[in-house]
Amino acid sequence: MAPAHFIPRPLRGWGRKTYASFSKEPEVRTACIFVHGFNGSPALTWLNFPELSERGVELRKADIYYYGYDSLYQQVNVSAVHFEEFLTVLMSNPGAVTPSFIDKYRRDESFLDRPHYQQVLIVGHSLGAVIIRRALLFAHRRGVAWLPVVKTMFFAPAHLGARIIALLKDSLFEKPLVVLAVAVRYKIPTIDDLKQNSPTLAGILNETITLQAQDPSPEHFTIAKSVIIAGDEKIVYTDPFCKDPPPHPIDDKQHSNVCKPKEYFMEPVQLVETVLDELKGSR
Repeated sequence: MAPAHFIPRPLRGWGRKTYASFSKEPEVRTACIFVHGFNGSPALTWLNFPELSERGVELRKADIYYYGYDSLYQQVNVSAVHFEEFLTVLMSNPGAVTPSFIDKYRRDESFLDRPHYQQVLIVGHSLGAVIIRRALLFAHRRGVAWLPVVKTMFFAPAHLGARIIALLKDSLFEKPLVVLAVAVRYKIPTIDDLKQNSPTLAGILNETITLQAQDPSPEHFTIAKSVIIAGDEKIVYTDPFCKDPPPHPIDDKQHSNVCKPKEYFMEPVQLVETVLDELKGSR
């Protein structure tokens, strides 16, 4: 089967190490944006997604973006502002995010004329879910017109907080004393943001509750289309978030690998495919 996407290209100037795989379809109306979690990266968090997504149906028709940000030393609100800026530009003119590499790679000028996306699915892992929710709330405050087009799904979301020591051990170190020493020494701000009931998380929760009370629509932008949790989750709290659907557990998977498809583990790709197919049906 011939590749459905051009080779991944860096999007310099947008986030950190952000890159995109553009579909070869003549008319692309769907975008899928992946946002990594704590101490992750666009390449390592989603690992085999670029290759294995080629086996999908809906993913083959979509432009796929892997968005990166500083998940250690930049506060959630700052990262969310930058992500919301990226979304606003992308939604108003998809071609506007690509000029930084058009000359270098000599891409076809037709890529600059991408029509507006009719549906956008944002997929977040862990801290990525927090960044996404906050960015969309910022967008709502600004009154952007594109919010109804955007839907979300989350793998092991940290929107209700994380067990900090377990998070640091999983992401950075193995020895608890080293974890504590590093956390104190370097004052990683996202650690404070991810503490259960932190001001950041409480603000997101309270604003979401208020907006959902004002608009009871099941298609409200604050309601995720799908929430996936690891069967062996030991880091984030897995209680239901507001009106999100009940979580879908994947047994024998942990916080860090529940979102990483492999040849023998295609479920993450299949779950994204399912949501994209549902969105296509509701368009």
